[in-house]
Amino acid sequence: WSKSIDRSLEMADEAAHKALDLDDSDPDACVLLGSIYRMRGESDRALELCQKAAALSPGTADMQAFLANSLLFAGRAQEAIRYIEKAMRLAPIYPHWYRLILGHCLSKLGETDKAIGVLNELVALAPESPMPRLSLVAVLTKGGLSKEAKTVAGDVLRLEPTISVKGFVQGYHHDPAEREKLLTNLLEAGLPE
Repeated sequence: WSKSIDRSLEMADEAAHKALDLDDSDPDACVLLGSIYRMRGESDRALELCQKAAALSPGTADMQAFLANSLLFAGRAQEAIRYIEKAMRLAPIYPHWYRLILGHCLSKLGETDKAIGVLNELVALAPESPMPRLSLVAVLTKGGLSKEAKTVAGDVLRLEPTISVKGFVQGYHHDPAEREKLLTNLLEAGLPE
């Protein structure tokens, strides 16, 4: 969401390394650096750091959720579900982004109906946020439900008339093939590039 994603990542990288220099067992610093690596497409390094953070703080829901997200991006959706569900148990009143991870995991595993259900719950919980709807559009299109996807895409445009799905896709997927599939799905539903 920055004007200069590369510069923002560079600054975050510097801060995370400084924090780890002070205390290499700080789970928050491990997760921060792991998230930076994930955003750069370095899923192995991201996964390693998020696993370390989850091991250092096994009772912290967010650490389990970040690990789930890293597993998802590493192509290990089935394993990711175990960790996002653990995060949900650890924090029964959890942030909305946990459902987003679960929805994407289910979609990756071909469980389209379950993914749609989870993302619809998220849309109901965050009615003014376009993010859950973008994910829902992608899952609906992937599942062959183009009419429903176009309806939800209309809601996205109502909430965020100047949205750029290209920017959303760039920040979300770093695997070129995955990025292209997601972009195609969103454009097919009528969202602007």
